[in-house]
Amino acid sequence: MKNPDPPGPWTFLVNSFIALSCLIPQLFNFKPEVLITFDGAVCGFILIYIIPISLHLQVLYGDDKKLRSSDFRSREDVIEGHPDSSVVLESLLRSKLISEEQLIIDSLYDSKKKIPKIVRLAIYGIMTLIGFLIVVLQVYSLITG
Repeated sequence: MKNPDPPGPWTFLVNSFIALSCLIPQLFNFKPEVLITFDGAVCGFILIYIIPISLHLQVLYGDDKKLRSSDFRSREDVIEGHPDSSVVLESLLRSKLISEEQLIIDSLYDSKKKIPKIVRLAIYGIMTLIGFLIVVLQVYSLITG
């Protein structure tokens, strides 16, 4: 039986981080509610603001096609040249050639055309700034409080 490879530097760094994150609060005798509030502020900011916004921007403007639907067909491709597009769309839905989820994905790509990139980035920037200010206010209330 072959011996497994020795752990790499990342394993050492992760183990050190976990050990220090448990040791430092004990050394300084932090109250648990302080740690919970700080953790909630930082993790909540990342989970509520950073991850969804970055995923949405990656789907809309990223070069990576893995996040996009593999069988994506736009409405223009499906009903190209047909005089009554609503009839065609309804018949496609009834015949299960296109799913409701596909229409939702399609509307997402249609919305990309409706809102300019700079406006979308400005909106997301303002949202992220508001979230960051909430984190700062929570950390400030911990420090002063």
